[in-house]
Amino acid sequence: MIYSEKIQKIENELYRLLSNTLQSIWDLPLKYKDLKPDIAISKINDERYKVESKFNKDVQEFIKAKTEINGNMISDIRKKLFPLIRSVYTERNGGFVEYNNALLFVSNLPSNFERHLRAAFSDDRKDFVFSIIEFASTDKNIDPKVKMKMEELLKEFKLNVGINETEEEPEQLMQVIETAKGMLNTNFLPDKPLWDSVNSKHLEKISVLNRTLYDNLKSVKYPHTQY
Repeated sequence: MIYSEKIQKIENELYRLLSNTLQSIWDLPLKYKDLKPDIAISKINDERYKVESKFNKDVQEFIKAKTEINGNMISDIRKKLFPLIRSVYTERNGGFVEYNNALLFVSNLPSNFERHLRAAFSDDRKDFVFSIIEFASTDKNIDPKVKMKMEELLKEFKLNVGINETEEEPEQLMQVIETAKGMLNTNFLPDKPLWDSVNSKHLEKISVLNRTLYDNLKSVKYPHTQY
C-alpha cells in the first residue's frame, strides 16, 4: 500500500526511533575505546541495556500517541459523513429523525432513489444520504445494480465533502502502528551483527534515513562485499 504524505511522515518517525537506537548501539565501542577492555565491555553492556530499554519505551509511547490520532481521524471522517447522528444523535437536532428516515427510505426504496439522494445532499442532509447508502450496502433485498449505483454516488458525495483522499489514512496508520507493535521487545542480538536484529523491510527504510549507518551495519555482516 502506498501511504499518503501524512502517514509517510509518521512512518518515518517510527523508523527514526529504530535508526537512532541502532546508531547509539553502533557508537558504543568507539565511545569507550580508550578504557581497559573489561571496563569497556561492562560499560557498553550497561549502556546498551539503557538504550534498548529507551527504544522499547519510545515505541510504546509512539503506539499510544498514534492510536489516539487514528481514533481522531476516524471520528473526523464520521462527523463529516454523519454530522448530526454521530455528534448529537438527538431528535431535537435532527440526527435521530434522519437516521430513522433513512431506514424507512431503504425499506421502501423508490425507483428514482438517485434523484432523491441528490436533492437531499443539495439540501445538506448528509446524515440522511450517507445513512441510506450505508444501510443499502448491507441489505440483501436490494438489487446489486442499485448498490453499485449507490457506491458511485458515495464516491461523488465523499469527494464533495472533502474526505475522499483522507479516508484511507486511518487504515494506513493502523498498518504503521502494527509495524511498531512488531518492534516491541526487539532483541538486539549482542553476539551477532546488528544487521541480524533487523528485518529486510526495516533495513530498507534505514538505508534511506541513514545510509552511513546502513553501510556500516552491512560491512560487519558482509565484510568481503563491496557496494
